[in-house]
Amino acid sequence: MIRRSFIRVHEQRGSVSIIVIFIIGLILAMIPALVDMSILIKTHAQAQAAADAAALASTQEFLLGGDMEEIADRYSVLNGAVFHKLYIEEKAVVVEVTKKAGCLFIKRLGLETPVVSAAGKAELNDDVDIFF
Repeated sequence: MIRRSFIRVHEQRGSVSIIVIFIIGLILAMIPALVDMSILIKTHAQAQAAADAAALASTQEFLLGGDMEEIADRYSVLNGAVFHKLYIEEKAVVVEVTKKAGCLFIKRLGLETPVVSAAGKAELNDDVDIFF
């Protein structure tokens, strides 16, 4: 009896190493996805900063009576984004921009480079009247 139980324990010795190898394989497979996800998050933050800067500059230009879309486009480009749309909602200027994410592993899979979009909004104080 003692001999049989010793043989069973001895036969199951390699099963733990198979599970460990499987888990290590899963972790290694997830690394490229995590790298690309972090690049997407960083790109979105940069696009949001560009949209916010363009919205603030456009609002100042509105108060000065200049060309808001030209300023929004200039500030978007200076911050590495592409200007798409500017509109006014009530007492706020909204600017929408996009930016391509330079993902490392998505390109290698043959997929299109993701484009991240963001909208920046700059509100005017209550003492400013907007007439159109």
